Amino acid sequence: MSGDYYTFEGAINFLSSELTEEIHKTKIADWANEGLIRLCARIDIPLSKFSIVKERMTLEEFNKSDSTKKPDKYDPQTCFKETLKCEDGYGFLGYIEIPQEKIRSSDEKVEFSTVKIIEVIRSDHRNRNPLTIENGSWLAKAIFDEALDKWLPDNFTINPYNAFIPLQDLQNLVKERKNPEQSKSKQITNPNANTWKANARQIGKRIYNEKPNLTVEKIAEKTYIEMTKRKNEGEDGMTGRGGRIPGVDSIKRHALTHIKS
Repeated sequence: MSGDYYTFEGAINFLSSELTEEIHKTKIADWANEGLIRLCARIDIPLSKFSIVKERMTLEEFNKSDSTKKPDKYDPQTCFKETLKCEDGYGFLGYIEIPQEKIRSSDEKVEFSTVKIIEVIRSDHRNRNPLTIENGSWLAKAIFDEALDKWLPDNFTINPYNAFIPLQDLQNLVKERKNPEQSKSKQITNPNANTWKANARQIGKRIYNEKPNLTVEKIAEKTYIEMTKRKNEGEDGMTGRGGRIPGVDSIKRHALTHIKS
């Protein structure tokens, strides 16, 4: 255990001492994929703030642009381009969340770039709380691309089985597993707890009808993306237990069975 976090092995020992069911790594990964617990990585690395900004295009850039949406005539007041901007770098030590949709039951590394901070242990940024990011901006580690002469977001490559799990998440999980009736009552008061499966299947069927050559895995990924978009737009019925969108593996396992038959 590291502070208020457990490794996979520590989590197995903790849960085995609290629950009567058999606990193993795959089960913990499944719970994470379902959004019942979070998997975190501890990092000690500089982070940067990225955003997409609009800038006026020069005439030369306008002429070189092959966008079908550009106007017929160049006007410096109305012709803009979208540019990736990197700013506000600072040192960071703390825990970040491995995206739920990236987690699989198998022991394989995952890649992601956008950082969601779980806990700040140390930050050398004096003017801003790193937990507060403006709309349209995101945190990531940066890598310099010499060919483009600019900083770009770089991927983290992490094996989720090497992750840390917040103790609070494990304690909440134990309460839920020990009190299944209370868990059921929560699902009754939360209509989204079960309706996400029907909505996910409906989305998956539409995606399959549009692109029947996609694998079930790809259909699940696209379903997750659409459910995320709908949730962000305020639509109900996109989340499961804990108010989180189920991960790709959960969508595939619980909502897309025999989707291609």
